[in-house]
Amino acid sequence: MQNWQSVNSTRQGELLEAAADPIEVFRADWRTYQTVIRENYMFHREISGAIGRMLRQLPGTLSVLDLGCGDACQISEMLDPGQIAEYCGCDLSAQALEAAQHHLAPLGNRARLLCRDMLTVL
Repeated sequence: MQNWQSVNSTRQGELLEAAADPIEVFRADWRTYQTVIRENYMFHREISGAIGRMLRQLPGTLSVLDLGCGDACQISEMLDPGQIAEYCGCDLSAQALEAAQHHLAPLGNRARLLCRDMLTVL
């Protein structure tokens, strides 16, 4: 298991090397975030499990607004596609939204993704 200091110093080095290219900055930052999730540093597994259990207990279909959805990996694991009437994900990162399309494929045309500041969606 990596400790947070080594993850943070790796991230800083990657960001310095990639500073001229916004896409590379995103990728370096995204790799750090994926490490945080994979190593469960911020208890994503427990939070996702609790939210998933709560969502499965709700009657009927759901309309979901996911602000700051990123690649939608977490939410796609929580949702039962048959329970979702519509899903709208919003994120500033076009690269993350490209990955979200893959994770949300089971929702078909019930999923809509917006590349904009979440405050403009509210």
